[in-house]
Amino acid sequence: MTNIYDVRTDTICQGWINCWHLDDELETFKSIEDAQAAIDEYMTDLRASFEDGGRDNFDEVHEREQLRIFYTLSDEAVG
Repeated sequence: MTNIYDVRTDTICQGWINCWHLDDELETFKSIEDAQAAIDEYMTDLRASFEDGGRDNFDEVHEREQLRIFYTLSDEAVG
C-alpha cells in the first residue's frame, strides 16, 4: 500500500506544508492512525523538552492546532 497521508504544518507564508522529514525524504504515512501516532509522539517529545528546560514555553493546544493530517491524493485535511 502506498503512503497516502502526511502531516502538514500551518506556516505564515506558505500555508499548510509537509515539512516532516525522515532520512532526508518527506515523511508520509499509510493510515490516519499512523500519522496521528507520529503527531502524538512529536507532542510527547515537545512536552519532555519543555519539562527538561529545553523550551521556554509549551502550549499543547496551540502546537496541535498547527498540525493537520492530509490525504495526499485529494489534498484535503482529514484530521
